[in-house]
Amino acid sequence: MSRPPRPHPAASTGAEQSGDLARLDYLPLEYADLLALQDELAVARLGRPRTQASGEADEPDVARTFMELSALVGHVLAVYQRHYAGEAYISTARAPSSLVRHARRLAYDPDPGLAASGHAVLFAKPGAGGTVAAGLALASTPLGEQEAQDYETHADVAVDAALNELEPRRAQRPVTIAAGARELRLQGTGHAIAPGDEVALVAAALWKGFVVEAVDEDVDADVTTVGLDDDVGAQIEVGASAPPVLLARAARKLRQFGAGADPALFPPSALRGATGAEGTGAPKYKYIVERAEGPSGYVPEDVYLAEQLDEPLVGRHVLRTTGAGRTVLRVTAEVAAAVALERTAQESVELPTVTLAPTDGGFTSTVTTESESLTVTQRIAANVTAIRVAARTGGPIARASLPLPARWLAGWATEALLAAGEPNPSPLEQPLELPGRLAALTPGRPLVFTNRSETVAQVVTIRRAQVEELDAAAQDDGVGAVTKVWWDPFGDAPAGAFELGDLKVFGNAARVSHGRTVREALGGSDGVTPFQRFALRQSPLTVLPGAAGGEPALEVRVDDVLWQRVEDFARSGPVDRHYRSQTDEDAVTTIVFGDGRNGAVPPSGDENVRAIYRVGLGRAGDVEPRRLSRLKRAHPLLARAVNVTPISGGAEPADAAAIRSQSTRWIRTFDRAVSVSDVADLALMMPGVARAAARWDQARGIVLVVATAAGDAPAAPDAVRAFLDARRDVTVPLQVRGPQPRDVRIVVDVEPDPAHLVEVVKSSVREALHGEAPGAPGMFTFAARGLGQPAYLSELYARLEAVPGVVGARVARFAAEAAGGVADVIAADVEQWLRLAPNDLELTIGGSAR
Repeated sequence: MSRPPRPHPAASTGAEQSGDLARLDYLPLEYADLLALQDELAVARLGRPRTQASGEADEPDVARTFMELSALVGHVLAVYQRHYAGEAYISTARAPSSLVRHARRLAYDPDPGLAASGHAVLFAKPGAGGTVAAGLALASTPLGEQEAQDYETHADVAVDAALNELEPRRAQRPVTIAAGARELRLQGTGHAIAPGDEVALVAAALWKGFVVEAVDEDVDADVTTVGLDDDVGAQIEVGASAPPVLLARAARKLRQFGAGADPALFPPSALRGATGAEGTGAPKYKYIVERAEGPSGYVPEDVYLAEQLDEPLVGRHVLRTTGAGRTVLRVTAEVAAAVALERTAQESVELPTVTLAPTDGGFTSTVTTESESLTVTQRIAANVTAIRVAARTGGPIARASLPLPARWLAGWATEALLAAGEPNPSPLEQPLELPGRLAALTPGRPLVFTNRSETVAQVVTIRRAQVEELDAAAQDDGVGAVTKVWWDPFGDAPAGAFELGDLKVFGNAARVSHGRTVREALGGSDGVTPFQRFALRQSPLTVLPGAAGGEPALEVRVDDVLWQRVEDFARSGPVDRHYRSQTDEDAVTTIVFGDGRNGAVPPSGDENVRAIYRVGLGRAGDVEPRRLSRLKRAHPLLARAVNVTPISGGAEPADAAAIRSQSTRWIRTFDRAVSVSDVADLALMMPGVARAAARWDQARGIVLVVATAAGDAPAAPDAVRAFLDARRDVTVPLQVRGPQPRDVRIVVDVEPDPAHLVEVVKSSVREALHGEAPGAPGMFTFAARGLGQPAYLSELYARLEAVPGVVGARVARFAAEAAGGVADVIAADVEQWLRLAPNDLELTIGGSAR
């Protein structure tokens, strides 16, 4: 043997104890000490020669080898003794089984974790109603590497198609269009109106034509906004008995009779001014009309179109467009007619006269001209439709008063009603009035409030509901009965208040949590053995928040008789049907029965011990809105289901560090809160709560801030409060809140080491400040900062200069939120934690934003 195995301990086991529990020494000597001691004993007691400095005895013999072997055995035993002695204390134990054992000896059951929970909105099939039994199986949709997860409802839910989506009473208020308005809101979308279209507005107060300048469709609100080229010109009450309508997309663009004639012979003034009698001017014009129905002849109110129409226009509106503007008229009558416009003119004709006179040997001809007046008649004719039109006020309009030339738009493809109501901007207040007799809305039932775009949502719980019949005077909106609802918010309210006109209420809401139900036979009892144990075959067991803390979703029956779960058998009698559940370090849950004195022994039977439990735990069940969207099995009442609020609150079982820190916390309070700090300590005993801080407020009493490991408020705040109320003086006001991030803004220039890649240095700096890497969170992340913990400028410099590749740094801005400058310290209230968003860090390298 030349030397002991490496590595050697860093310090001799014979040294004085430093108090560092991570390095406990239990044997006073190690290999070299043991070998030297044996040498001294051999010399003193046996007279053996002393070993030389070279390590060899004067006379080599086998005794030296035995001495080295025994020293090595002692050394190895010391190493193992150190390991096992470390497992004897909770502060130095490494093995999960040791940590769990130590925690239970201190009357602390390690945090079992929690299943994610939230609310799902159920949509009943049209006309369907009834009760959906508890345990409805739902599932999320997979996303990337995230697998689909199973969820179930907690309790029976009465659903009704009428509750699928509710609109509050007076969500719309009557619309009044001001005279100077240049926009109109139309009911619905998809009207196919486009900028440049000519449209006609027909209302009780006015008829007017416009050109469309802009179109904006809001599919969520089911409204189209149309911008116009001119003011409306008169106030319009949209809610009047005759609803206003916008006519658009004219199928016919008509011209008047004679529009294509030679304007030199049949000018517009002649077309407009001619009558059935011969005119007095020169030339003279006269209409000759033969009607298909009724007496023939010229009628001053008839307007002759350039063609004969296949479809009638009587009772419909037309838009007449001229260079002077647009006029909306209504056709009051029409008839097919043969129309001719006759032009009679006296025209002077030069007639030549030839005179022959004899001359010597021949004749001489002389031509002279004489003027003679002739009557010339010209005519344009066509088979046309003759219409009569009227304005909004007054009788039929004479054709002679209508300017020419003109275009007539008719045959409107779109007749869009103006929106009779507009979203009511009044804030949501209690009680909320829902139209109708909604008897299913009972106290304790959850509702989901959301805006119409479903970007903001809140879950509330009905505190009180009342159906109220309305008398005739109160039925201003045609509603005969309303259901008034008072509610309590479930968790923190979203930022900003809901407006009545932007509110949707989902009435078929159900509480759901992560997990799936398993039914299995655990085994049989012999009826005599004390403390019989049966392990569940699947894990991890679902744990839900409750007044007792974490409550396993577990039901145990023996011979089909339900037994009760207890924390221990201290108060259990010989015949009490009680059992305990224990979860080991591998997440395997075991059922333990009593011994016949403290808790009954299960009666004998073959496979008579059965369990119904749920499997699903941890943060895998946390999903964002609209991920939970699948019914695992078709349901006769339900068409679909979806979560419009997050499913959250999933927590992993306690790790080694959490067990060490939490195992003695129970001793601080003995399950009772007396001081303000006790409330925070007790809150940390609630599964799923990773951070807690409390302070006293003169106006609000105890303000408790609780957060999950992800920095969110617990998904079941009512369970947290119930857990605390069972252990404190409830006459002292208590306000439970979630954490609030306070944003920090940093501008920093970093001088890199030339030996390092610039991009690697930049990435390392960002990771050091706001990175979310497991085990190495950034300085300004929830995992790295405590509630109310301030940040110091010196702390920032220390973190920056510790980044590999950073030679130096200069901070140009270190402030909270919108403040500027470089602060020495950024403070935070007890409910706040300092957060650095990626966009709030401006990082330059060597003075450049490379």
